[in-house]
Amino acid sequence: MTLVLTDLPDAAQRAVAATRERVAALHAELPRNQLVVWTAGNVSERVPDLPEGVPGLFVIKPSGVSYDELTPETMVV
Repeated sequence: MTLVLTDLPDAAQRAVAATRERVAALHAELPRNQLVVWTAGNVSERVPDLPEGVPGLFVIKPSGVSYDELTPETMVV
């Protein structure tokens, strides 16, 4: 089954957007605190509070993308 984020209910889209914001912000802290090198290492988060019928979703950093290029929109769901 292919899940299209824009087809999700508004509440689910808001939950995904908020999770992407948090995960992107946490990734900015990793190199700042010398916890990672190059593109290695990541943080992920399960999308909380999804409406009934929406499968569990996770947000994670895309592989091979440098930390200074990360934005909430580049996070993978």
